[in-house]
Amino acid sequence: MKIITLCEKTIFFSFSENPIPGVSYLPLVGMIVFYLVSPIGFNAIIFVLLGELYSPSIKGIATSVATIMWWLSEFVTAKLFFLWNENLGRAGTFYLYAATAVAAFFFVLIFIRETKNKTLAEIQELYKQKPIQGKGCCGVL
Repeated sequence: MKIITLCEKTIFFSFSENPIPGVSYLPLVGMIVFYLVSPIGFNAIIFVLLGELYSPSIKGIATSVATIMWWLSEFVTAKLFFLWNENLGRAGTFYLYAATAVAAFFFVLIFIRETKNKTLAEIQELYKQKPIQGKGCCGVL
């Protein structure tokens, strides 16, 4: 859903010099949808994996470090928005965001393994192994 809303904004801003009448509200709707689906979509994967991958002895510190790095990347992205917007234009900035979201989707699809109904030991053993074709998320690849 994030990819769809980013593409919607990209397309809208691509035509901003010759706007389509009656659709000026689309970026606002897209941003609202983007922020509504983020916590239940891709952003949730981070915290689900943090809870599943680390043993209880290091879970607290590992979760703290990962959360700090996540928010630091969010901060850097927010700060770079104005630089990118100035140099790439509004449409180019959202093309970059959409391309990053597509790359993240394929990364999850290929490298994040299904952990449903597995114990912590099984999950840790699963991630010690080399990625195998057909073992990606949801058995897609």
